[in-house]
Amino acid sequence: MKKQFLFVLVIIFTFIFSASAQKKEQTGDGIETYYTNAEEFYKNESYLDALPLYLALAEKYPKVIEYKLKAGICYLYKTDETEKSIELLEEVKQKKASTPNINYYLGRAYCLNYKFDEGIRFFTEALNNKKTDDLLKKEIPLRITQANNAKEFTASPIVVTISNLGSPVNSKGHEYSPIITSDQKTMFFTYRGEKSIGGLQDEFFRPSKTGKYFEDIYMSHVENEAWIEPVSLSINTKHHEATVSVTPDGQTLLYYIDSDNHWGDIFSTTLEGETWTYPERMAFNSEEWEGSATYSPDRSTIYFSSERGGGLGGKDIWKTSLDENGFWQEPVNLGPAINSKYDEDGCFLHPDGRTLFFSSNGEKSMGGYDIFETKLSPEGIWTTPRNLGYPVNTTGDDVYFVVSGDGEKGYYSSARKDGMGGQDIYALNVKNIVTPEVVVLVKGVVTLDDSIVPCKIRVKTANSEFIFANLSNNVKTGEYKVNLPVGLYYIIMYEVEGMPTHIETIDLSTTTEYQEIVKDIKLRSKTITISGNVYYKENPLVAANNIMIMLYNNDSVLIAKKRTNENGFFEFTYLNPEKKYLIEIDENDPFLKIDSNMFLSGKVLLNGLPASNIFISETITEQDGSFRLRLFKNHHLKKLLADNKQLPLIKENDKSDLNFMEKFAERYGDKSAAGLVYKVQIAAYKFAQNFDYSLANKVGKIDKQILEDGITRFTVGSLQTFNEANALKKKMIQQGITDAFILVFVNNKRTYLEELENLKVFE
Repeated sequence: MKKQFLFVLVIIFTFIFSASAQKKEQTGDGIETYYTNAEEFYKNESYLDALPLYLALAEKYPKVIEYKLKAGICYLYKTDETEKSIELLEEVKQKKASTPNINYYLGRAYCLNYKFDEGIRFFTEALNNKKTDDLLKKEIPLRITQANNAKEFTASPIVVTISNLGSPVNSKGHEYSPIITSDQKTMFFTYRGEKSIGGLQDEFFRPSKTGKYFEDIYMSHVENEAWIEPVSLSINTKHHEATVSVTPDGQTLLYYIDSDNHWGDIFSTTLEGETWTYPERMAFNSEEWEGSATYSPDRSTIYFSSERGGGLGGKDIWKTSLDENGFWQEPVNLGPAINSKYDEDGCFLHPDGRTLFFSSNGEKSMGGYDIFETKLSPEGIWTTPRNLGYPVNTTGDDVYFVVSGDGEKGYYSSARKDGMGGQDIYALNVKNIVTPEVVVLVKGVVTLDDSIVPCKIRVKTANSEFIFANLSNNVKTGEYKVNLPVGLYYIIMYEVEGMPTHIETIDLSTTTEYQEIVKDIKLRSKTITISGNVYYKENPLVAANNIMIMLYNNDSVLIAKKRTNENGFFEFTYLNPEKKYLIEIDENDPFLKIDSNMFLSGKVLLNGLPASNIFISETITEQDGSFRLRLFKNHHLKKLLADNKQLPLIKENDKSDLNFMEKFAERYGDKSAAGLVYKVQIAAYKFAQNFDYSLANKVGKIDKQILEDGITRFTVGSLQTFNEANALKKKMIQQGITDAFILVFVNNKRTYLEELENLKVFE
């Protein structure tokens, strides 16, 4: 990648050598090819490869000034030995003060080594020297300004610990542009060195001993609190591939490609299990260079650097957003608040969605690229960028800075004296240096029936349709990660194909510190929800609030318990389907008030839809999933209703109910009574419009009635005896209405078969 960490230098040397001298230099001693190869490396900006060749030539031919001059220039790029550039360049000046551009390079050498007054003096001399190239003279005012900035910054250093990540991440090659997942467990970075695919190549990607190494993307993970050996990604080729940005969950990677077909474009790839998808060229690329980019948390906006026309300088930072149809809109320049007539690059938007970090080599830098922080106000205005200061920034290039979600650790690449090669990756504690908003990391694993399942995840804020984040889990591990700024109430929607949307809520309205919340989503292809209200009295309704409801499974194992709210409401969600559930209340509950009229009105849902024929204690849910229980002795919530809806589901251990039905039919089946009416229910809906009225073609006249629970019941018949009603129910079942059952009314008020004896209606 032709990421220009350093100013592109146009270097003109006018050395005149006699033909005989040149001939002498290129003969004998096996050194005849050194000059040719050194010049080729130098032209390709492979200064570290050119350096040992120039040093060998200078030792062999000490009287030739050119070799020491170019060796001194190469040392400007050898971060662990930059002081040697002063030594060689001073020797050149002493031997031949008229050497073109010598004062310019001495100015750079002294400033790079924190000797700013000497550097400014040489820059001033170079500015007034006819031997200094005009293009270099144009740089000098900026370099003097940066040297004066550096004097101020180094006079008031900030307190920070900066640590070279060392081996195995860093090497004698170049490592730069680190990007991390929000939990700091995975790092991607750009590598350029001996392990680069394609080896040494020329600018046309052809093998060349005097070429340079091209960029590849490497990845490392944290294991046992240490970075493990980095691995090359499968998307690497012999061309340039370089890191740009990764989404906080590590699932989508933006990266740079420079190849035969693309010069400086940004592409996207997604991790599917352990495989990166085929790269997709981002639509906002132009004919010019695009280098760094960063997503907003909801992935609807991308900030990126570009050399496209219409900017303020060389590289500028731009942004583009998705329109309502999902297409990237025309990019907009961030303007003079961020950009300058120089270069701005290496942008990174913190997971808080408001704090932007970038690098600039402009008039506020202390030399090369420096890192800056700016914030987006609620009004959409960027604050004045703030230089992070020394020693975060140095006299070299400090670029591609990222900050962890908790705001405590930063990572960046820098050319520092303690480096292992060229650019190295460093970690630093930035808690008191940067000022991102507090976020919370929500992470977990999504499964369906205990197996990993692909899931799309959307996050929005309560009382708003604004989608804060869009992401997917890893299809192999099921893991997901999302950062949420504090101060808001969030709704997280998990969408798995073929399943109803699963919703979780997270209240961060009062949270003030970073934390990690684990939310493992364990979906079931069949999942039960049991909810209801508990009342002490019916007329008027008196809610049984703050009492403990206990739920047991078919094996009488307690599986959940929950207290009712102020309305007597409770809800048990995501239950495994069972043949039978038992609901009890705690007879020792201090909030319980014993009342002979206490009852529970509830509902059972299967995958969000009404579930009929489910045993709850000793009753069975109706077609709409509803059930009703009464509190008897021992504080068990037991059945109020016992009708023939139970018959198809009666099991061996439930024969007492069957005996009741048989005995009722034997004793009262042909009896009628004043005010007693039997009806056959064929459907029940909370929303009556959902009823299929075409059933009338099968069953004839249909009546509807709304009872006290608010459910609309659809019935046929108005019969005087139980046996007549039972015969009609069987006829409905033959018509395909398998959930048909009998309702009982006395004086137009619904009651239950077991109550008829208590009411003495047959006497």
